[in-house]
Amino acid sequence: MAEQTRSEDLRPDVGCVTYMIEQRVINARLERLESSLDGITRAMDSLTRSVDRLLHSQAIEVSSSVTDAHMPANINSGLLPERLINEKEAKEHEKKEEAHLYTIIKVARDEDLAKQIGKDIYFDLVDHDRVKCFSVKKQMTFNHFKEEVAKEFGIPVQFMRFWLWGRRQNHSYRPCRPLRPFEEITFVWQLRKVLKEVHINLFLEVELGLDLRPIAPPEKTKDDILLFFKLYDPLKEELRYVGRLFVKLLGKPSEILMKLNEMAGYGREEEIVLYEEFGHVYQVNSM
Repeated sequence: MAEQTRSEDLRPDVGCVTYMIEQRVINARLERLESSLDGITRAMDSLTRSVDRLLHSQAIEVSSSVTDAHMPANINSGLLPERLINEKEAKEHEKKEEAHLYTIIKVARDEDLAKQIGKDIYFDLVDHDRVKCFSVKKQMTFNHFKEEVAKEFGIPVQFMRFWLWGRRQNHSYRPCRPLRPFEEITFVWQLRKVLKEVHINLFLEVELGLDLRPIAPPEKTKDDILLFFKLYDPLKEELRYVGRLFVKLLGKPSEILMKLNEMAGYGREEEIVLYEEFGHVYQVNSM
């Protein structure tokens, strides 16, 4: 009886064995999970090092292009964008400050009128946004500006005459008068102040001789007015610019008909009809 009791005591407890097996399984799973976490951690560390190397190489590359040649190559990549932003803001501020020192002068020529009339312009003469623009220091004298124009267009200063534009009572926008000698010796900012315009629009008058070289502009009196002429061909339904002409204020259209035929390429006795254009209201009145 006693031996039986001892034999029973030696039999394993089934519940205890099951618990031990489950504990081993759990421990094995925990070990595999820890191993996976270690692998993820190592992968993250490797990725972080790769990103750091990439940022560092970009920092070195950008630092070589900035103006400060003494910037260390191992500059903190986190500080670099802030520096670039500050430099960009400083340059923009500098440009704004410099902008106050300059003004825009737009110069229209016969070439611009011939190029635009009949293609882009029908009424009025020219689109000033499509002519040569000069960014000029306000402290520059106008005579100095003329030298810049001479270099740009290859026209000697003594053969140039500049006209101011003005809006007439019939709403057309035309060169109204040449610049006066005392205006050409003033500063650009003074001229702009007198005109009360954001930009200065000018027409450059250049006369050509028989050899098509520039010559001195003709003397203008108070009785002379400058007219611009467009030719409309009803057969071709085409409009083109044919040139400009000084006429007497009290003159008659019949006095210039031969000259107009010559400008148009017609015979001297060709019959033509003259109309006066009324600017932006798209109206012409027979003369």
